[in-house]
This record gives sequence, structure tokens and C-alpha cells, in this order.
Amino acid sequence: MKKKIIITILFICSIIIVSILFVNIKSHKIEEQNKKRYEEIRKNIDAELKRYLYVIAPKCYPEDGTPLITHRDLVYNGGMDKEKLLDIDGKSYCKAYIKTKCIEVGKWDWDIMISCKDYTDNGYIDWAEEIPSKK
Repeated sequence: MKKKIIITILFICSIIIVSILFVNIKSHKIEEQNKKRYEEIRKNIDAELKRYLYVIAPKCYPEDGTPLITHRDLVYNGGMDKEKLLDIDGKSYCKAYIKTKCIEVGKWDWDIMISCKDYTDNGYIDWAEEIPSKK
């Protein structure tokens, strides 16, 4: 009788341990996929910025002021396809702002900060309204 109880307890414990390992592995895999998507969004913004900044201010000067650019600027003023900001849920859009800096005459540098449904860069500040979600 005692052996059956011990075997049952060990069996239940092993099922619990295997379940926990399975959930951890699955959540880690999803987290890695999400990181890839956020990096893809960041690369899309970077590519758009290269075009947008050199169109609006091709000859920047370090002593001049620098613009703060948001996701709304890129989509509504720069012509960026808003689908490039689509979050992993497929419905909402990530928000972004970019701190630009003219490092030498005619040469820009920038930091991209993004905020999505389940992810936000450290130090992100909400500068603009989000783009309305898909219905």
C-alpha cells in the first residue's frame, strides 16, 4: 500500500515538473519570436529615418535644434507604411519616438525607442497618440 502511494506521488511530481519545463521552453520560444519582431520594427523605423531625415533636413548643423520624431510623423508626414509598425498581436501598432542629433554638418545620428502592447524600451516616453488598431 505504501509503495503505491509513493509511486503515485512520484508520478504526479514528475508530471508537474515536465509540465513546468514545457511551459518554460514554450514561453522562451515565444519571447525569442517577439524579440525578433521588435528588432524588425526597429530596422523598419531606421530605414525610414534614413530617408525622412535627409528629405526634411539634408544639411543639418550641430549647433541647430534637433527634431523629436514620433511614429505619427513617420506614418502621416513621411509616408511610412503603418503595417511596418504592426505589433505581434496583428491588430495594434507599436509606438515610437526617435531622438535625433546632428553629429556633424550633414550627418545625422538617432536613438529609436519603441513601445508595443507587451514590450516597452527602458526610458520610453509617450510623446504621441497611438495609431488606431485594426478592427
